[in-house]
Amino acid sequence: MKQLEKVCSKQKGIVSQTVKEIAVGLVSDDLIQSDKIGIGVFYWSFPSQSLIVRENKMNALDAEIEKLQKKIAKTRTKI
Repeated sequence: MKQLEKVCSKQKGIVSQTVKEIAVGLVSDDLIQSDKIGIGVFYWSFPSQSLIVRENKMNALDAEIEKLQKKIAKTRTKI
C-alpha cells in the first residue's frame, strides 16, 4: 500500500488517504481482490473476474425477478 501511495502522490498528486479509501472501496465491491502474504498486503484483479462477478449478480437478480413474478401471479389468482 505504501508503494502505491508513493506512486500515486508523486505521479498524479493524489493524497495517500484517498488511495487507501479507494482500495478499501474496490475490495468491498469485489472489483479487486486483496490478500495478506507475510507482512505485505497484495491487491490484484483479473479482467475475467469482474465479468464473472457481474454475471453471478445478474443471475441472482434474474432468479429474484422470476420469484417475484410467480408471487405476483399467485396473489392475482387469490384476488
